[in-house]
Amino acid sequence: RDDLDVAMRNRWHLVMPKAKYYTAEIEKALGHPFRRYRDYIRQIFIWYQYPDGKMVYPEYWDVARLFLQDYDEIYSGPTVVGQYHKAPAVYEDMAEKWLAFDNLAQHLVEAVDPPLE
Repeated sequence: RDDLDVAMRNRWHLVMPKAKYYTAEIEKALGHPFRRYRDYIRQIFIWYQYPDGKMVYPEYWDVARLFLQDYDEIYSGPTVVGQYHKAPAVYEDMAEKWLAFDNLAQHLVEAVDPPLE
């Protein structure tokens, strides 16, 4: 069922506090604790690669690392389930929101030959 247009469901405050994201497995896959909207997106895509071996959502897409003064502080605290960084930066939320709530699983779409009609 398609819930993309259900306003009461597609909200960060409903997704980010879930305990399943605050696990050792997710922390190991991310390389740091689960803290930001970007971490939510990365934990979905980190398991997938393109046929040429490149990551679907590569680490270097973390543009915030370049200029957030408190970047290291965000990840330095202890992991507490449901406690995530509520970033005020609009740029950061818009990219992750587009992926999380509008285009999730597009990395699983494959072209078929012959095309379906």
